[in-house]
Amino acid sequence: MAASALNEALAAAWAEALAFWEEQPLLSFPVSEARGGAVACIDLATRQVFVDGDFLRKKGLEHTLPGLLAHELGHHLRHPHTLRLAAELHLLGGELIPSFDYRYLNIFFDLLINEHAGRHPPFRAHFLDLYAKLCGDADSDLFKLYMAIYEALWDCEGRILRVWVPDALRGRARLFAQLFFGLSDVYEQLVYFCGAFFDIFLDEDAARRALDAFPLGDLDAPDAADFPRDLGLPARARRAIAKGAAEGWIPREQQSSAANTGDPFARLRKLAGMRRSDAPAQAEFLQALAERVYADQVERILETLPLPRAEATAEPTLPTVLEEWESGDDPGRIDWLGSVMARGALAAAMPLARELVADDQDGDERGVPRLEIYLDTSGSMPDPRTGLNCMTLAALVLATLAVRKGAPVRGVIYSQGPCLRSDWMRSEAGARRFFLQYVGGGTDFPFAVYAENVAAERRGIRIIISDRDFVWNLAHLPAKAKPAFAAATARAERTVLFLAQVAEADLVKALPVPLGKRLQLVSVPSLDEFGKMSALLARALLGE
Repeated sequence: MAASALNEALAAAWAEALAFWEEQPLLSFPVSEARGGAVACIDLATRQVFVDGDFLRKKGLEHTLPGLLAHELGHHLRHPHTLRLAAELHLLGGELIPSFDYRYLNIFFDLLINEHAGRHPPFRAHFLDLYAKLCGDADSDLFKLYMAIYEALWDCEGRILRVWVPDALRGRARLFAQLFFGLSDVYEQLVYFCGAFFDIFLDEDAARRALDAFPLGDLDAPDAADFPRDLGLPARARRAIAKGAAEGWIPREQQSSAANTGDPFARLRKLAGMRRSDAPAQAEFLQALAERVYADQVERILETLPLPRAEATAEPTLPTVLEEWESGDDPGRIDWLGSVMARGALAAAMPLARELVADDQDGDERGVPRLEIYLDTSGSMPDPRTGLNCMTLAALVLATLAVRKGAPVRGVIYSQGPCLRSDWMRSEAGARRFFLQYVGGGTDFPFAVYAENVAAERRGIRIIISDRDFVWNLAHLPAKAKPAFAAATARAERTVLFLAQVAEADLVKALPVPLGKRLQLVSVPSLDEFGKMSALLARALLGE
């Protein structure tokens, strides 16, 4: 098909698809371009619709364009409509299937879209032709059951599949078509879907090989920001699981397993494993999820303690100078007003960006001391991105309250080897991103860094978060290094040793300088009390 003829066909098909849904979405006119192996897809970042016109022409499927575009619009307008809903359903599926792949949601939503759009006879014919050409010879249980459902739904057995389908599988498909589409709640529909495909999804390798060959892999995976902050299931999802167990859609043990998975970090690890992406993207996704979980943990601690009402977060607000924005940069950095003012009509093609930085007013000027937090991340505690690290949580509670009181926070993360050091931070988001880093290994407190920081700036409160390993570090501190630590501690305005399971007598024996007004011990009886005690400590240090 020539380019002009394809554009005409796309225009006519687009108009027909829009007329069916009776809505005018904020999407760009479709263009013919192959994108990631999908026959058609929508890039939600740019709102651009793509169709692989060359592929359709080679397969003799150009006539299916109206149904194909109606299907794509269905994802955007109806199922899932929002990535927040997709994220909630992703969590629900993960409770029911041991290794729930986000692409399972794609074929789940495809069922809902195709059933609705398939009520229009021309679109139904388009779907049948597409699947018959692309999946008719596929010999996997996933394809057989999935395509048999459409044949049962549209009463056209043998129209799609050209391979033998066992009677038992045909029977399951007929039962599915009778019950699934009659359920009015999308959470119940997903529970029923997972139950119907449960044994097929258990064979993870076979299921994923089939998914890799699916022609309509067009659902964008939700980002970390789309998930609930505590990674918890909504009440409607929990009710759907209970109903599924009562109706026999899912095994009873699946209900018990879902009910007992209250650990948000277990869900975090599961979600990270569901997402197919390269290592850097996977790490970024895991980091962003962990930040949301810790933000929720911090708020839960603050809500349960008699703390004064927090002030507004000191987020960055001061704009920097304009600079070139390049493809691949964060679109959120673009300053469109500044771009138009500077470049006029060229702004769309050559936008400019600028950063926001925090007001540099010192916390001391507001009557709130700055905090410098030394966080022990030795191997005795888990990586905070995959499990609850009580010491990391304590650092975040302290940093959050300091930032909300208007004080800057600086962090030093240590274990063995080089430590990680931050600049002064004035935003909760920046503090979370920094303190969720992890070093691992043995404990080796950076006495030299501590002395260096005190020499550069004596003001503020320094808080050392660790456990009995800090006492061991003191006891094994070289004799020639002890005077330097003692001098730095005497010079520092205030240093607080926030230590778990440390007896004061053991600490005093190892210290080269006595406890007093400038050097204080706050002993935490057990690791799980770090969070609560960090909030009380912050209130005591920063005032009401």
